[in-house]
Amino acid sequence: KKRQSTSAATSAVGSDDLFAAADPRFVWNRRPVQQLTRQPGVSDRWFLPVMQGHVSVERCHWRHPLANDWEVRFMLVLVPRRSTGRAGTRYNARGLDDNGDVGGLVETEQLVNVRLIRMGGNATAK
Repeated sequence: KKRQSTSAATSAVGSDDLFAAADPRFVWNRRPVQQLTRQPGVSDRWFLPVMQGHVSVERCHWRHPLANDWEVRFMLVLVPRRSTGRAGTRYNARGLDDNGDVGGLVETEQLVNVRLIRMGGNATAK
């Protein structure tokens, strides 16, 4: 259940096999796809990995407090995804199991983009 190595995930991203690129801890349809791909003539490239999660994008901008002709633009992207292991309500899946896996694991990735823009002389404050 260890996380995939970066080299294995990077090499699979360029291929058509999305299941090889996806972290198996977060793929909810992994077992049905494995059963289907055992059939002759069925490829796992026909299926998309299903993940439970959310994407949130927030954009902010404000004047720089020390230099009024500069504007700071900030974009934050949050991508949380829920693990398939030990899923359940918080009262039925709590604490750690014998392998050290937590109940209700949610992994969150964040992307941050900050830009400093010089404004024209007649720009108004927002």
